Formats: sequence, C-alpha cells, structure tokens
Amino acid sequence: MGWLKIGCKFSSKWLRFGCHSTLKTFHANLGKRLVKSHKVYVRDSGLLHSLLGLTSVADLQGHPMTGASWEGFVMDHIAAQLPAGAFMSFYRTAAGAELDVVVESGQHIIAFEIKFSVAPKVSKGFWQSLKDILPQKTYIVAPVQQRWPFAEDVEVITVGDIASIFAALRV
Repeated sequence: MGWLKIGCKFSSKWLRFGCHSTLKTFHANLGKRLVKSHKVYVRDSGLLHSLLGLTSVADLQGHPMTGASWEGFVMDHIAAQLPAGAFMSFYRTAAGAELDVVVESGQHIIAFEIKFSVAPKVSKGFWQSLKDILPQKTYIVAPVQQRWPFAEDVEVITVGDIASIFAALRV
C-alpha cells in the first residue's frame, strides 16, 4: 500500500491505463550529475482527488497532496499546449537543483517552475538550475489572477498564459 492507500496490483493497472505521464530528464552536456529517473505525475486531477477521498475544494485546501495535484494539472496543460516538435522534460541534479518543466522548441529553452501559492517562493536550487541550463524564458506558474514580474527574466504567470507563451514561439 502506498500514499494513495491502494495496492500495487491496482496502481500498476491504473498506470497502464494512461492516467499518468512521465517526464524524462533534460539532457545537455552540462558536466553535472543529473537525476536520471523519470518523473511520474497524475494527469487526471479529478481521478487523483477521488482516490484521495477529496470531495470538495475545502477538502483539497491544506491536503498534503494539493501541491502535487496542482503540479500534475499544470504539467498536463503545458503538454497539451506544446508546439509541434517541442520536447518537454524536467531538470534535477544530484545536488538538488531542480526545475519542474523544461521545454525545448527549436533553439528555444523555456523553464517552468510550478508553485501552488499566490506568493510563490523559489529555492536556491531554482536559481542554480537557471544558471545551468540558461533558458531564454523562465516562468513560475501559480494560481494567480494575472501575470507579474518576479525577478529579472522570471515572470509569475497563470495557467491561462501558457497558450500565449507557446503561440509566440510559433510565429
């Protein structure tokens, strides 16, 4: 039994139905020890909430899986908006530097950090990751009402802003 309180047989069958997705590690010749295991996330937040016994917004707020639910929702939204030929991965070093999503589209690298907070905070590892991969654009996706500048070259955005970010790449 795992954190969802379901058995291994059920969970492996569930995963085979395509209710999850995996992200591969961003690979570049950076001279860093990267975590190579794939990142698994649940694509269907409604199914996740049901498995967790969450029946209302009040149940979800403050639940330990709220951040993971939000992350899966946003990752699935990013995947649905990807331009043709773009590749989505994540970045994590053995030292702990991490970015939730890295999108490569042609010569462009776009970094996304996903935070379930209207006042997101990032770690030292986030800044180190940006130095490592040198993305052209960096966004923090949060449950905010409108986008706003976070720091130089980093912007907090809404889920709805993702489509316009990728539309700009297609021009």
